[in-house]
Amino acid sequence: MSNSNILRTPLGEIVVLVDGKPYDYTAIPYTYDHLPVKEQPIDGCYRIIVPVSNCSEIICLLNPSVDGIEEGMEAGGEKYECNSFQRHNVELVIGMEDDYSAEFPRFISERISKGVKYSNFNECNEVLFGIAWTNNYFGDDDCRCWYAADPTLSGGKPL
Repeated sequence: MSNSNILRTPLGEIVVLVDGKPYDYTAIPYTYDHLPVKEQPIDGCYRIIVPVSNCSEIICLLNPSVDGIEEGMEAGGEKYECNSFQRHNVELVIGMEDDYSAEFPRFISERISKGVKYSNFNECNEVLFGIAWTNNYFGDDDCRCWYAADPTLSGGKPL
C-alpha cells in the first residue's frame, strides 16, 4: 500500500478503501476533552475525513497485526455507528456518523467485519471516521473509546 500516513494502532493498521481501492488519507490527531475521557485519558484519538466525489462506498477497516482480537462488543447510538475491537487490555473503536433516521439520509452507514462502511451517498461532500484506543481497557463498563470515536459529539478538537 502506498499510504505513507497510515494510522498504526496497537491492534493493527487502519485502512480506508474508496470503491475497493486504498485511499491515501491523513489521520488528524484529535482530543475529546469531556467525561469519561477527561478522568481517564486514552492513548490515541484521530479523525479521518474522506471526500465523497462520485464514489459508491467508503470503508474504514482494521488490518489486524495480532491474533486473538474480539470484535463488535460496542453498540452504536443515536446518529452514531461503530465497531470495536478488544484484545487483553487494549480496546480500539472505529466510529462514524449514522444518518438512517433522517427523512432523506445523506448516506447509509453500517458495521461490517473488521470495520465500518458508508454507502448510497445523497448530497454529501465528505464523510468522517473517528478512531480511538486505550491500552488500559478495564472491561464492558469502559466507554471512553466509544465516546472519543463518535464524530457526532461536541467536546473535542483537532490537536
